Order: sequence, then C-alpha cells, then structure tokens
Amino acid sequence: MLDKIKAMYGKAFIEGFQAASVPEQYEWFRTEDHIIFGILKSKLTNKEARLLSIAFIPMEAENLKKTKAERIWSSLLLEGKILDRDKGDTIFSNFFYMIHFFLKEAPDDKADFEEAINGLLSVSFTIVWENHIQGVIVVHHHERARHEEMADIIATDFYIDISIMVSQVTSLQNGHAYYVEQKKLFFAARRLYPGRHVFYHENLLPLSLIQTLPSEKRNVLFGQNNQMDHIDPELIHSVSVFFEHNLNLTTASKALFIHRNSLQYRIDRFYEATRLDPKHFHDAVIISLLILDQKYEQFVQLSQK
Repeated sequence: MLDKIKAMYGKAFIEGFQAASVPEQYEWFRTEDHIIFGILKSKLTNKEARLLSIAFIPMEAENLKKTKAERIWSSLLLEGKILDRDKGDTIFSNFFYMIHFFLKEAPDDKADFEEAINGLLSVSFTIVWENHIQGVIVVHHHERARHEEMADIIATDFYIDISIMVSQVTSLQNGHAYYVEQKKLFFAARRLYPGRHVFYHENLLPLSLIQTLPSEKRNVLFGQNNQMDHIDPELIHSVSVFFEHNLNLTTASKALFIHRNSLQYRIDRFYEATRLDPKHFHDAVIISLLILDQKYEQFVQLSQK
C-alpha cells in the first residue's frame, strides 16, 4: 500500500523524518511496521488526510523530534499513558525519581542545556520539556546527585536563574498522578519561598499535606480564622527566621540585622500573644504549620484573582 501512496503523491511523499527540511509542512504517519512517512499538507485534501489517519497512525512533527525515551516518558507523565517498551530496557525502569526545573528564561540552545545536565548527572536520565522554560528530569536510578551544585553551575554557565525540586522515588504505575501532584507542589513552593532555588520533597512535606487538604478540613484543623492572622507580621517574620536558623538566636538575629536581645524580646512577645513558645520543639512545630497555612491561604487567594 505504501508504494501506491508514494506513486500517487510523487515528490510530495517522503519517507523518514530526517528527509524533511521543514517537518511542519508535512502530515506525518506511521505504519504498523514502524515506517514513518510524510505528505506535504499543501497536496493533501481534508478527506485524504482523514482516510490516511484511519489506515495509518498519525504523528505530530514535534513528537518525531523526540527520542524513544522522551516519547515514552512524556506520554506517561503528561498524559498518563504507558507506551510499549522493550523488556529489560533499564532506561524505563519501574522505579524513578524526578527533578522538576523552572528557568526564568529560555536557554539559547536546548541541546547545550541538556549537554550540561548530562555532564552534571552521573546516572541515566531523560528530560521531558513541558514548555520552553520548564520540564522534568526523569532519573532512572536511586542514587541522588548534588542538586545544589547542579543548580549553581547551570545558573552560572547559562546566566539563567533556575529553580529545581527533587521528588521521592515513585513507580511507573503512580508516575502520572505523582507527577501532577509534584508539579503543583513545586509551583506553590516557588511562590511561598521565593528566596530558595533548590527544594526537596521531604522538606516540603508540611506544605504538601496542607495543599492536599480541602479548605474545609484546613479550617477545622487550623481554625476558621488562623491565629497568625491577628499577630504582628514583624513578629511572625522574626519567628520564621528564627526557625530557618535552627532556633539559634545569634545567627537569626544577624540575619534580621537586629541585636540578639531584640530578637529574644520579639519571641517573648509572640509567646504572650499566642501562648506558644517558639523555643520549644512541639510548640515550634505547631507554629510552623500555622504560619505555613496562613501563607498558603494567601497564595490561594492571589491565585484566584
């Protein structure tokens, strides 16, 4: 049949994606034998295109540029479809973890960016681009890389601000659902913690828990009106910095550019207003969740505008 189609369309027919100088000018199809061919759109009627789509498997030009691994992982993560893969192929192992990344601007050359990632990761991986500035690196190995160093090198070499979030290990069966959940978490984390550039799922567990709770449930847990809504924002900020510095008064006060005694005074005022002591572990956990819930509620309200 393919020979007849080739004879019918003549020079408008090409076999193989590489044969096209401008792939977007062609309608692409694949036979059951995995032979890819294209026909110039200008030489195809709508009826002919529909008939060819019935007889063969239609393909997008952009997808043809992807490697086999990129097509499989893109289909799994973005669409929730598991495509056929070769048995025993370690590139498509049943367990993997993801490195979500967000670039402030698009790199001049994606190939150079991917080559840089290849030099920084010593394990097998596949990059799935969601758009020109963000995507996910699928790592087919349990070994963790030095992600802070990777982010610093990318930012320095490409003069682009980059944020990344490292997920936990998951399975192919849970891949799509986990990807969607992690993408939402990464988006919220970038908004709530604009000063950070490297996130780990385990450190974002409190945010993940709050994010997955319905607003009604959060109101039950934290109260219809979060206690933090009635506290001086300066006190909340001071306590937050105190937590970020592992309850160390000296380093926290330096970060706030205030005297150590001034920070102690603010912590005492916070305790008087809430009856929760930031210097005690159990109270600190509760305070952290209350502050995080307040920030997340503000984030949700801004997102809805």
